[in-house]
Amino acid sequence: GPSHGPPQQGDRPAQPGAFDPNHLPGTREILDFTVPMMLGMATVALHTIVDTAFIGRLGTEQLAAHPLAMLTYLSGMVLMLGIMRNAIAFIARAYGAGEPLRIGHILAHYHLLVVLGVPVVLVIALAYPLVVAGADVSESVAGYGASYLRVRVWDVLFLEIFVLYSALYQSVGNSRFPMVVAWGGLGLNVVLTWALVFGRLGLPALGMSGAAWATLISAALEAFVIVVASYRPVVRRRFALVPWVRPEWKT
Repeated sequence: GPSHGPPQQGDRPAQPGAFDPNHLPGTREILDFTVPMMLGMATVALHTIVDTAFIGRLGTEQLAAHPLAMLTYLSGMVLMLGIMRNAIAFIARAYGAGEPLRIGHILAHYHLLVVLGVPVVLVIALAYPLVVAGADVSESVAGYGASYLRVRVWDVLFLEIFVLYSALYQSVGNSRFPMVVAWGGLGLNVVLTWALVFGRLGLPALGMSGAAWATLISAALEAFVIVVASYRPVVRRRFALVPWVRPEWKT
């Protein structure tokens, strides 16, 4: 079955020809891998639900503004996260072929896509006035949505990083570690959203933008934790991880 922690030095990658094409995974093996992956991916939607729950207590206009901002945000976020999730095919192929040292080269090229994704998302965020015009809402509703979107849009950068390194762990059979990190970030988001929206725990009451700041901070922490875990010496050497390589068009 899949491992239940970050890759360890003693783990041996599959060797070419070691895969048995006649082996079909049993129900237990499938669930051990897929349930943590599903639960981890569910947190992306749950962050938005947390924001909505607290923003709804601020007033009708704030609640009306939130879906307008999220419509614009999701247009860019889903695009970039789809590209990052695509890394699992290439990483798993290298791992299954017994070539774990190729994984660092692959990941480094996805780092370039993370950087290129930032202006893409920002351009999409500039479309917010068109969304507002189509919705025909009041200036105050449009303003609330803009204050939320200006902050929230930046968490796409951290989500890209987290999803990319989640793909690394999932490619080698470990779907639980990314899930644990994702749910830890969700728990932090609940506390920070409550504190920053209403001014609790000595933090300022930022209203609707406070919900966006809470989600941004949580996403940044998730990315930080999974990257630090991945660049521990034992893991870094195992997959030859490097933050940057000279771009190779073929790759």
